[in-house]
Amino acid sequence: MSEQDLDQFALRENVEIAVQKQKRLYRMIFFAVHAVFYFVSMFVVWRTVSMSSIVADVFSRESSEASLIVLVPTLMWSVVILFHIASLYFESKVGEKKLREQLLIRELGKTFLYKGTTDLVRREKVKRELAHGEFSVRISDDGELITEETSGLKARHYTN
Repeated sequence: MSEQDLDQFALRENVEIAVQKQKRLYRMIFFAVHAVFYFVSMFVVWRTVSMSSIVADVFSRESSEASLIVLVPTLMWSVVILFHIASLYFESKVGEKKLREQLLIRELGKTFLYKGTTDLVRREKVKRELAHGEFSVRISDDGELITEETSGLKARHYTN
């Protein structure tokens, strides 16, 4: 690579790093604004409900479903804030590290699990293993597999 190509590569890499930092900053700003709007709105709504005697009478009736007008948006917006916090966590370096560790452990577990089963399956098929080696295989009169080395010195017996 020429020096100019290396400089372009370094320049692109620096730009990508700066873009990631800028995105993280914007996400934090948007979350902060979202949280401020949430707390101010919920304060105003609940203060209005609790301070107005007319509204309090409507909400205090057992048969009234008016309380859902306040409770449902509060719960839904709270869940949205929690999801926003979770997304910020998973996009952070700590969250990304934990996610990478979990995925690595999962993949290692799959590798060990499947490696063990393929070894067992392969070991069960003695005929195929021995047919490719230095052995000849024949069936005895009583149905046993008899493997003999090509030199004829050893004989092994396998049953199905």
